[in-house]
Formats: sequence, C-alpha cells, structure tokens
Amino acid sequence: MPSSHPRARLERVENAVSGFLKTQADARPRVLVAASGGCDSTALLAACAAVAPSTGIEAVAVWVDHAIRPEAEIDAERRALGSTCAAIGVRLLEKRLGRGAVSALAAAGSCGVEAAARSLRRAALAEAARAEGASLVLLGHTRDDQAETVLMRLFSGSGSGGLRGMRSRNGLWGRPLLSLPKSALAAYLEERGLIWSEDSTNAELDYARNRARHVLIPALDAVFPGWRKAIARTAAKAALEDEALEALAPEAEWTRSGDRWTCESSRFEGTALALAVRMLARGSDLALASTDGPDGARLPWNTLASAAKGAADGKPFRSRGGGLLLESDGRRVSIRFQGGRAEDAGTRERILRVRVDEPGPIVVGKREVLRIYWTDGGEAGLPEGSFSFPLTLRTRRPGDPGHPVGDGAPDPEGFPLLVAEDEAGLACLVGAPAGRRDFPRSARPTGGRRLVIAKGTDASVWH
Repeated sequence: MPSSHPRARLERVENAVSGFLKTQADARPRVLVAASGGCDSTALLAACAAVAPSTGIEAVAVWVDHAIRPEAEIDAERRALGSTCAAIGVRLLEKRLGRGAVSALAAAGSCGVEAAARSLRRAALAEAARAEGASLVLLGHTRDDQAETVLMRLFSGSGSGGLRGMRSRNGLWGRPLLSLPKSALAAYLEERGLIWSEDSTNAELDYARNRARHVLIPALDAVFPGWRKAIARTAAKAALEDEALEALAPEAEWTRSGDRWTCESSRFEGTALALAVRMLARGSDLALASTDGPDGARLPWNTLASAAKGAADGKPFRSRGGGLLLESDGRRVSIRFQGGRAEDAGTRERILRVRVDEPGPIVVGKREVLRIYWTDGGEAGLPEGSFSFPLTLRTRRPGDPGHPVGDGAPDPEGFPLLVAEDEAGLACLVGAPAGRRDFPRSARPTGGRRLVIAKGTDASVWH
C-alpha cells in the first residue's frame, strides 16, 4: 500500500517520470508536455520540472485550445496554467485551433467530436515538437485511463492489438504515468500546493468515454470490484500475444504506385489468417498515411478478414471499408484510399463519415446533426437483430450497390444521402426522398424494435 508520507507521495510521481525520461528520451535535451491545465497533465508537467536538473532534460508545456468551449472557461484555464508554469519555471507554448475546425473535421470524416479534437490536437503537438526540436511529447494518461481504454476497446470488439491498451512509448508519444492512479496525481499536486482546472466537457455525457466513466464504471465497481486488476491482466496477456503475432507476420514489401500500395500475392499465400490480417493492416496504414485519410481510422473487421482470407488462399478478391479498397487479381494485392476525395465521388461534395456506437443524438459542437433512436415497431428503420453496432454513417461512393431511380440526389433541403454500414457491410440507405432503402441482407427480422436514423434539429453542418 502506497505510503501517506508527504515525501513518499512526491517521490512516487517524480520517480515514475524520471525513470521514463532516463530510458526513453534521446540525445535531444527537450521534451514537450501536452498540458491541458487538468490534474493529470499538470502533475506530469510539475514532475518533469522537478526532475529536470537530475535528467538534464528541459520540459516545455504546450496548451492547445480546441475552440469548442465557452471563451470565458478557455481564458480562465489558460491563465491558471500560465500561473502554474511561471511558478515551476516552465516555458508555455499556446496553440489555438480555428473556431469550428473540430466540428468541420468531425462532420467531414472522423468518428465524432472526440476523434476530431484528438486528431487536430495531435497534429498541433507534433508540429510544436518539430519546431522545438523535441524528442518526445509526453501525455498525462494514467492507470485509470488505461483501464477505461481497454474496457471500451473490449466492448468495441478489438483484438490483441487494441486490448493491450495504450503503450508507454509509441513513436513521438510518451506516457510516463500509466502505472499510477489519478488519485496519486491529485495527492502530488496538493502536496506541492499547485492548482488545476476542470474541463466542463468532462461531465457531459455526449462523449463515449464520459459515458463509460460516469455510468458504466460505477456499475462495474459495484458488481465487480476487482475489474481493474482483471482488465490489467487482459491487457498484459494481449500485449504478449500482439508482440508475438507482430514478430511472426511476414513483411509484405509494399510499394507505392500512384495512389495504390501493392505487393506480390505470393507473399500472402499459405499464411495463417491472423498473420495475413496484420500484413494487410500494415499496408492499410501506409495507404492512409500517404493520403489525407482521417487520423486513427480503423478498418471494419469483416473488411480485413475477408481480404485476408482471399489473400491467404491466393484468390482474387475485392473488399471495402473505412474508406479503403483492398483487392487482388491473383497476382498482386493492392490497397487504395477512396474516402475523402472529390475525384473518387465524381462530384465536389465532401466525403462525410461518423461512427455510431449506440442510439442517441449525434452532436457536432452543440448542433444535433443526426437523431438515432429505437421504435417499438412500424415499417421505418432497421429491424433489431439485423445489424450490429458500431454503425458507420457516410456519404455514398463509387462501388456502392445501386439504388432505385430518384434515390441519387440529396433531399430538397440539401441533406446528403448517407449509407449505414456495420462490420458485415452496408446495412441501409439513409435520407432517401422516397424513404429508407435496405441493402440486401438475409433473414431480416420482421417484428420487434427498429432503429431509426433521422436528420437532427440542426443538420446544416452536413450540407
């Protein structure tokens, strides 16, 4: 049990940071700390400043304004963080996103406001690291955040790569505090007499992580008090399996030709399905990284599994998902990014994607752009049991199945036609003037609840 002695509370946090920096930082004597002003990042920043003399590393704070909260709250947070930085002797860099940038990205291709904000924040931090010549960007994720992450990935159907959780070091990004609970960081700040800010959005249930934190986790604490230790064991086992599979997966030798990444089909033939999936995932990462594809995009499992089976069997295949086209003519396997480009759609309209984990409003900023809810029956909507969450709603693109005449244009208010797809493929057409159209799928239930996907009260962001 951790000591309650003040010095021990200080050493616990500072030793974690000092040990990480001594093993992970390279010859460049500067690291950036992503500082939101909250408890976790403030403790990380203060600990970095405290150990700087013994490590020979300069820590620089970087604060990113997402421009999605009230101006008064943002200004108060910035001033409080500035005071803390002055007190501990740390330089503060400020990065501001344009007003509406997060909402625009959320509507144009990410998995919602959370993912859009994360993508833009990461880009701003990476840019700051380049400008400052920093070797690392440190993030204040804790043991509690790790448990939440693994839990959410478990419920979203992740494999070993996702269930291993966040890595303490992943390229530019470092997480020195993954072994410590949030309570240790709060105690550290209290011991040092440092204040922190509370982000008002952390209490809102519009975001999946907040719903898990405020609704799901208290229920788990009541029913399975030891679930955090069990999740940690799951993550440790998944890490071992993930590392083993990564080492076993052959290199596919992907080469770029125009907008395609290709390799010889023979590299896949006879390969175990789990390894073929990883080989294709590596190629997909290359295809996304070399285009304007959304940061952190994930391929549906069925897309990868279907393509991997065809590749391992040495047969021609074509599989789509996550904005990517994976195909083979039996001689070469190729991967091409299709989403997010006007030329792929044959029009100038934007490619829009949003992930739906459960029924409820889809909110961009404060605007309800879609409304998704269950009905007790009726004709409209997807029958329960005929699809699975998560659903991805996106604009149509070349290669999608054809639709009846009249379904090819937006509605009179300009709301674009969207398709909904799950891990099994396309499920339905959303927003057709003539009414929703199901895509062919065997054994659609005829009774029970139905999921309705409708325009929200402020759907203009989709235009």
